[in-house]
Amino acid sequence: MTVRVFEDGPVGSANFFFNAASAGSEKAYWDAVGIFHNHLPALVDQSGIVLSYSVSKDTFILYTMTAPNRTESEVVAILNPLFSELETIGLSLQTMAFNASESPTYSAYYSGSLEPVLAVSPISPVAGDRFISRGNMASNPAGILKGFQDVTASGNFTLACTALNVNKSHIVRPVAHNSASPAWQDALATCIIGSVWSWGQSWDLVLEQQQQFEQRVLPAFEAATPGAGAYANEANFAQRDWQATFYGENYPRLKELKARYDPKGILYGVNSVGSEGWELDKAGRLCRVG
Repeated sequence: MTVRVFEDGPVGSANFFFNAASAGSEKAYWDAVGIFHNHLPALVDQSGIVLSYSVSKDTFILYTMTAPNRTESEVVAILNPLFSELETIGLSLQTMAFNASESPTYSAYYSGSLEPVLAVSPISPVAGDRFISRGNMASNPAGILKGFQDVTASGNFTLACTALNVNKSHIVRPVAHNSASPAWQDALATCIIGSVWSWGQSWDLVLEQQQQFEQRVLPAFEAATPGAGAYANEANFAQRDWQATFYGENYPRLKELKARYDPKGILYGVNSVGSEGWELDKAGRLCRVG
């Protein structure tokens, strides 16, 4: 394993939110969500900037914009083109409760931004992942916006996304080739699609939501993001065509390595390399296929 460390330094940040009420209508709300996504490539292409946000049926939240080595004023300047366009549909900084700040270190920034959000966030029992590729955004932004609308329409699912640029070679070059899906190279954002559920609710609801996720929700977002792939660590166990979705063109080579170092298939994981060679029987036991 190779570990890299980087010199700590100041971090600029920002957060804001808007909803259908503050936007004035459902149409204006989704217009604003579309405007935000149209600005994503330009935002993340500025060295090291990462945006963490969520989209529901009627509420958009930018939890934080992480901007290494930026001051508060620089963060505001970076966001101004986005704000200018949002103002054309009636959303002002005051309306969106915009806040910008700067922290002396990454730890100070994280403890005051994402950490409090994650500490109280429930883990959804039904969730999956999907990338939005740069190609998707460039060729069909309207389709991506419709994908967000389709996923959230019932109010039973929301999306939590992280947008970033993974191709800034001047930041750090890879030590060697690895098994990460090639789809990462064109990823603009990775989105967790999660069900709305809280402790105390019936588990039957979870089973219903899993069925909805498999049959309607994930297919809707996949249709909006053809060829984009997904992040296996945050994906759903029932993901169809998981070999291509999680591993892409690396899968044949990974399967060769699996056969070399684990010829009897002793090491097993759902949707892990080689797992298609096994299946569960009615008693839940693993059996070799065929």
